[in-house]
Amino acid sequence: MSWDHRAAYAPLELYANSQLGEGGANATRNCIAATLIHMARVLRAPHIHPQQLVDSVYGVGFHRPEDFAPMVSGLRRAWPPLPTTSIVHPDPEALLGVIDAAGIAGYPIGCSFYCDDQGAIVPAVTPHLHVSVVTAHDDQGVSLLNVWRDTTQLLADSDFLAATAFPAGWLCIFQQSIPTLSHNGGTA
Repeated sequence: MSWDHRAAYAPLELYANSQLGEGGANATRNCIAATLIHMARVLRAPHIHPQQLVDSVYGVGFHRPEDFAPMVSGLRRAWPPLPTTSIVHPDPEALLGVIDAAGIAGYPIGCSFYCDDQGAIVPAVTPHLHVSVVTAHDDQGVSLLNVWRDTTQLLADSDFLAATAFPAGWLCIFQQSIPTLSHNGGTA
């Protein structure tokens, strides 16, 4: 299966190295907020700073791990048209199939995975967890927009599955097609 959402995310302003400048991976811990905001922005949501969303959900100055469900609720309060959202933790053998089904439908997808202390995705279990946007999947592998680094990382399927080993591998899917995509998940 092949689909590509990268062009939809290209014009968005990210927070390049904002997390890294604040102490590295897991320092401010607002990657779920940043990822969900970027997923919502391709659906034409207004701009919200990730820490502002974290503060509205958990309180000012919160810098501990976030969860998808409270962050989705907070984003829905900030942007009521947020579409139906699925938060799932598929079995490892089903993960790529779930991602492909959502990607082909044109849905924005966020995924949790392991990273190094600089926020780069790694195909191994580490002390650091991160969340970013899944932007494409083809025979080369899975492409992720790393919201901390403003970079795209391409991982072979086997490396992606290693990076999403339990307890990582959670998905958050907004069930609305990105308006700038054709129906097959590719760019229009």
